[in-house]
Amino acid sequence: MRTSMNLPDGLLEEAKARAAAEGSTVTQLVIEGLRHRIAAPDQEVSTRVALPSRSLGRARVDLSDNRAVREILDDEADLARHDPR
Repeated sequence: MRTSMNLPDGLLEEAKARAAAEGSTVTQLVIEGLRHRIAAPDQEVSTRVALPSRSLGRARVDLSDNRAVREILDDEADLARHDPR
């Protein structure tokens, strides 16, 4: 059956690139996606993103001490207000 859809900007281009990389078609990609969602309608679709991580050293404040955390944040806010940048 033929149909038409309104897609968000860039999504069709991403789908074309993905289908080409997999040696498939956009139609087949859409069919697979719909079948997957219909088979598991209650599952949320999630996109995993690998975020970079690095050590920042020891914390400058005891994060379990709310007062100390507020003081640090207030000090940094004061510095930002007086920063000439």
